[in-house]
Amino acid sequence: NFADAVYIETIFDTTFYGYWDYYYSSGVWDSTWIEGEKTWEHDEVVVNDSLLIASLEASNPNFLSLKPYGKGLFMQFGDRLAKFLVDFSEFTDSVSVLGEAFAPFASDFNLDSADVIMFTSQLSQLVQMVAMDFNYEEATSYDLNSGESLDLSAWFDNPPESFLTMWKGYIMKTDMTLGGLYPTRYKSAVENNIVKPKEFKLYSNYPNPFNPTTTIAFDIPEISEVDIKIYNILGQMVADFGTKQLNSGKHNIIWNAQNHSSGIYVARISYKDKSSFVKMTLLK
Repeated sequence: NFADAVYIETIFDTTFYGYWDYYYSSGVWDSTWIEGEKTWEHDEVVVNDSLLIASLEASNPNFLSLKPYGKGLFMQFGDRLAKFLVDFSEFTDSVSVLGEAFAPFASDFNLDSADVIMFTSQLSQLVQMVAMDFNYEEATSYDLNSGESLDLSAWFDNPPESFLTMWKGYIMKTDMTLGGLYPTRYKSAVENNIVKPKEFKLYSNYPNPFNPTTTIAFDIPEISEVDIKIYNILGQMVADFGTKQLNSGKHNIIWNAQNHSSGIYVARISYKDKSSFVKMTLLK
């Protein structure tokens, strides 16, 4: 039941050598150092996810489920958010340019010019990445910490029937995608009927021509390290995404060429002993 799933556990922490005893007296705070050992205790909320899910399913199987009306609202909000992100992306582009113009005067405000440029540039890239995620069906973002593909628009494009079922799949490890939010994570073939890629394949980037961001998509049939680099027409490397350990499936990489001039660029994706190339046109 719910009481078994969520309970309070008392944790004891022991401090040696003494402690400060703070107290309020005559309208002021004061403290006294007390020698000796003191044992502190605090409470922590402990949640057994499996028991909690079972409890919620037993009490209300439709808990956190979306009816057609709710799904419609989700999708409408996603459409509005997609339009907003396009406008906000243009704004952050302007902020990035402003950051570069402001950089020579940053020291007058006790700021580091390199930090100003980096912050405004990263903000612009992040918003552009999310805007593309919401406005192009095949585009995805990526988790800044793990590097995993991240489909931020998944819940708005195809809202989950039940967030409780989604959570259960994650806890039971039958569907780790969290409703498509992490599209490359494990999902039981019995549940989703997904056919994994049979071969390594690099797709044409989209959009192409582009300005200043484009998405590079590729399939890998097995978990492996993948190396991703971009070169200019002279063969000089202009961007290095490094070597990443990726699961089998489809992956997307977004390249922001804001600091590069118009021209032809080539993306090289290396998987095991194979390499594939795609030609991209930056048109500013």
